[in-house]
Amino acid sequence: MTTGAGLTHIEDRSVVRAFPRAGDADRTSPDGFARTPSMPRRLLPRQPLHSRLPFYVALGLLVLSVLIFFASGVLYYTLFRETSEDQIAEQLRGIAFAAEPAVAQRAEFALVALADAQIDAEDDSEWTAWFESFAEIYREPLQQLVADLNDLRERTSLSGLLLLSPEGRVIADSESRFAPGSTPPAFVSVEIFAFENAAQGRFDNVPYYEIEGAEPVKRAYCPVRIRAPETLAGSVGAVLCLETSFDALAATMSNLRAQGILLLGIVTVLMLIVALAFYRLIRLFARIEERAAHQDRLQAMGTLTAGIAHEIRNPLGIIRALAEGLRGDLESTHPARELLDDILDEVARLNRLVTQYLEFARPDAPLPGEEARPDEILPALVALLEKNVPNALPPVELAIEGDVPAVRMKESALRQVLLNLLMNAREASTESSGAIRVRCDRARAGSQVEIEVEDRGHGIAPKDLKRVFEPFFTTREKGSGLGLAVCRRIVTECGGTIDVRSRSGEGTTVRVVLPASDAKPPEEGGRS
Repeated sequence: MTTGAGLTHIEDRSVVRAFPRAGDADRTSPDGFARTPSMPRRLLPRQPLHSRLPFYVALGLLVLSVLIFFASGVLYYTLFRETSEDQIAEQLRGIAFAAEPAVAQRAEFALVALADAQIDAEDDSEWTAWFESFAEIYREPLQQLVADLNDLRERTSLSGLLLLSPEGRVIADSESRFAPGSTPPAFVSVEIFAFENAAQGRFDNVPYYEIEGAEPVKRAYCPVRIRAPETLAGSVGAVLCLETSFDALAATMSNLRAQGILLLGIVTVLMLIVALAFYRLIRLFARIEERAAHQDRLQAMGTLTAGIAHEIRNPLGIIRALAEGLRGDLESTHPARELLDDILDEVARLNRLVTQYLEFARPDAPLPGEEARPDEILPALVALLEKNVPNALPPVELAIEGDVPAVRMKESALRQVLLNLLMNAREASTESSGAIRVRCDRARAGSQVEIEVEDRGHGIAPKDLKRVFEPFFTTREKGSGLGLAVCRRIVTECGGTIDVRSRSGEGTTVRVVLPASDAKPPEEGGRS
């Protein structure tokens, strides 16, 4: 009847309001009844550790670690390069100051001649004519100067020695790349500041740089002073350009870069492994916290239920007695008898609901020596279902494989768990669904018993799958939300486990694993 349906609807809501959970204040509709929160609100306010925070923390640590290592590698690479370049510059300085007296003595004829020459620095024709005459007069001394520069280059492992006039004209080249009197080489115009410093009497070197298509070199410029005559003594008569190849250092830097990239890859992989381990650790802590919160809710539920159970049952008994009395006083055709029947049905249903609450709150751990046989209880329950609903579909296919041992559990508790699972499977199935499959088998060499109840019904949505064991959570209109919660409490109290696998539209499988009666009992502190 409409009245009965209305009473049922109001009763279900009142039950949810009577047992609120922590944090439900913001999940109440304007009419005062509880409502199901949206997915984001369930993830964040109610279960913050089920959000993606652990993943983001692990990913952030990985990225931060890789960035720190990368920055350290770049800093090390830069410092290594600068230090190596400074060392080469110091080596060039030492070679230059050690070789300068010998070069000045060997090139004295050229230095004096250049100092006495009156040539326009901008007039290339005058320079060319003067050097042609000079090279003709001092052919042998110039050849000896080139040989001495080449010998010095070989002894110092330099790539080149070049003696330049203060105006940048070539006097002698150790490798004969430039003829005497040649215009200033192209690199002199690029390194003009270092060259001018040397022409003014100060040693200077050029920072390492690379030009496309040219060999990487580092150059230093050293002033060469005139020793005699006294009128010119101490003045800068030429500039000695020292070149050292950067090929070795460039190869070293290239190898260093390659090794750094390889090391960065290895460190990234290791940090990824550490991040994954850290992520799993955080998830483990989240599950532990969830389990602790679940146990706190169960404890609070038990305390609350035990306190109000008798207060509810007493008025229910009075209402039932009065309704039965009134019903007995009325004739069978009286229209009020139908209303009284509805009252009696609802009172009975409310009494069963209170009984479920008491079963959920009351510990049901087995006493020493108590055991139950699943291979005997399952056939009886299947027969009971078919007897009560003979034409119900789909059928139940029972498979008991091998010699199944007894389990350490009260028989009434095991019967309650299995009956609840079978009823859930039947209610989730339709006429077009396949048969409900029930399998019972030994596990772990007989130390455990595994029971699976599989249906091909509508399944459970992913957003609801994590909440199926929460008290008072249900997707059925007339469900109390305590069936699976009671099953989980009973199974865990007996040292077993229960889990649910489901996909929307494909069905649900509930797996229960219980310890065999002859297996070693779990430690008291290890129970959930």
